[in-house]
Amino acid sequence: MWSKAKIVHGDFSEFNLLYHQKRVWVIDVSQAVPREHPMALSLLLRDCEAVHRFFADTWKLEAIPVKQAIFNRVTGYGFGKVSEDEPHVPTDVTAFNEEFEALELEMQRRIDTQKNQFSIDFALGREDDFDERDVALHERESYNDFLTHLSNMNVKSMEHERIPESDESSSEGSEDETEVKTVYEAPSTSTT
Repeated sequence: MWSKAKIVHGDFSEFNLLYHQKRVWVIDVSQAVPREHPMALSLLLRDCEAVHRFFADTWKLEAIPVKQAIFNRVTGYGFGKVSEDEPHVPTDVTAFNEEFEALELEMQRRIDTQKNQFSIDFALGREDDFDERDVALHERESYNDFLTHLSNMNVKSMEHERIPESDESSSEGSEDETEVKTVYEAPSTSTT
């Protein structure tokens, strides 16, 4: 799964293996994560521990590799000062743990860098996404919308300010002329 499908099962146990037609089939991969997932290495190490526990505790088999050796064999990393005789078996578990944690931190740093790069690209836009014609079109459309809004506001204010014609002006026979009455007059200031 690690090398071909590039995923980590995440909940590996003997119940997720089926033997059919002389082949082992892995099932229940709905919770599997890609190798680039921040928890992928921890989940893989837990899966390796489940494999070790099944064969060592349930079947009571001898010479079952420890979880670190299974991890090294699956990934090909060789953490923990491996010997030339057994290239996957770590001779120093502390060194294995340190190298494992360092790789986890490096993967997390890469993921954070990718997230930050996405945020920067998304917020600022990329150079190849920028086109002067789009800006000019947007400004022209915004300006036209603004002018339309102003003219609509002007028409509405004129409708509210219009004073209905009185009976006297309509009886005089001049329908085109409207009488303007002063509703409010500003106080005049006189200088002496």
